[in-house]
Amino acid sequence: MKTRLFGEMDIAEQEVLTFPSGLIGLKDLKRFILLKREQESPFKWLQSLDDPNLCFFVITPRSIRPDYRVSVHKDVLRRMGIGEGTEIMVLCLVTISRDPQAVTVNFQAPLVINKETRTGRQIILVNGGGNRSRHDLAQELDEQGGTHDRNDQNNQNSIFDIRSSG
Repeated sequence: MKTRLFGEMDIAEQEVLTFPSGLIGLKDLKRFILLKREQESPFKWLQSLDDPNLCFFVITPRSIRPDYRVSVHKDVLRRMGIGEGTEIMVLCLVTISRDPQAVTVNFQAPLVINKETRTGRQIILVNGGGNRSRHDLAQELDEQGGTHDRNDQNNQNSIFDIRSSG
């Protein structure tokens, strides 16, 4: 596959992430691959396999906001095959601007990925607890003192506030 940003790439099927419902506003784009260009960086690239010209900049939210939580109904997790002990990954989309001070992160609609099945879903946090869709990344980094190494990213109980109703 030839991509706009990364050129020609060989992609193994076991690296593919599938979003059966697509992403918000992009329901036809269902297959992606996660690329990490710098080992120590919390930022990654989410490259579409359905549109080689489309690539998203993403970040693990707890690397900049250690107390980040995803409030989600237990049925959503069940449908995704996520239960106690399931390895998960949560990512947030980053909007890049020509002005470095205008870069934002979308904490309100995280990507939740079941690492075992390699399937994901973008979830809109209705009562986001201060999570906005256009949160100033530079301000967040200043407030939090930079990025943080979070080893509990795979522990679903530490990031989810699981609701049983409403």
